[in-house]
Amino acid sequence: MNKILYIIVISLLLTSCYSSKKKIEVSCKEINEDVFIRLNKGKVISIDYPFGIDLKNVSNKNISFSSIAYWENDIKSFKASLLYKKEKNALIEISKTEYKQIKSLDNDIYILYTQQAIDSTKAVQQLFEKYIKKDNIRNKINIGNIKDFNKENSALINKMTIGDSLHIRIKYDKKIENIKIPVNY
Repeated sequence: MNKILYIIVISLLLTSCYSSKKKIEVSCKEINEDVFIRLNKGKVISIDYPFGIDLKNVSNKNISFSSIAYWENDIKSFKASLLYKKEKNALIEISKTEYKQIKSLDNDIYILYTQQAIDSTKAVQQLFEKYIKKDNIRNKINIGNIKDFNKENSALINKMTIGDSLHIRIKYDKKIENIKIPVNY
């Protein structure tokens, strides 16, 4: 009788250890959104660079998440960033701090635009000269889609994003957990 009780207790302990399996899968998603540059007095000061984020709920319950934050080398970035959800080929801006729900066994794709600071050196500024017209009065210029931009400027993008990560705060069964994923472009 003691052996049966012992086996039941061990089985319960083992199953409880494995019940904390992954509830959500988070990955960077390849997207084809536009990249923008921001100007100040004719000089490029930042790039609005989009990251695709795929959140897949692999549990049997709904999961909520409240924030997606961009971190530079494990330091929370205070740069501006905007979160969007794509619906019918349009980007809809959504709150980064309010809870958003992902239904059980469903996935949602979000786009986070971050402002990446640009070096003011002549060599870096020359990379963007082809996009700036002398009579340009706008402070924000669309410079094309991310795939083309990455092909032409992979060294710059790698330098800007190396060591960076996204941090996502999820809520599951009244527990809050932070998930960190490295940034991939």
